[in-house]
Amino acid sequence: MTDSQHAAINDLLTALATVLNPSRPLAVFDLETTGVNVEQDRIVEITVARFSPMTGETETMHALVNPGRAIPAEASEIHGITDDKVKDQPGFTAVARQACLLLAGADLIGFRHRRFDVKLITAECRRVGLPDPCAGARLIDA
Repeated sequence: MTDSQHAAINDLLTALATVLNPSRPLAVFDLETTGVNVEQDRIVEITVARFSPMTGETETMHALVNPGRAIPAEASEIHGITDDKVKDQPGFTAVARQACLLLAGADLIGFRHRRFDVKLITAECRRVGLPDPCAGARLIDA
């Protein structure tokens, strides 16, 4: 993630916090995947940003992820991530803990993430033996 992207996310989360007046951290996350089946498909890219209303600071992480299987051409056409781009990247196990730490205990803000992203990150964490990072989160879903 570039410095300008980090700054833009921080500005957005700061503005949302001004409106929402949260008592808990706010987190946004985005996934790109091999498809839309929560039980079968895997993450190929993950971005998480967590804003602390106590400190006003935003922590971010971004990673390309090797899904351990071929990325269907239909999925690559949507997000532009190909097998070649992820062949030397770590699997989800290597980035899961950092993503979970940023999501855990935060309320989640996203666009249609209740329908897919929350379910997929929960399934991926379960597959690598980690607890659901979204458990107990309030979901603000556009």
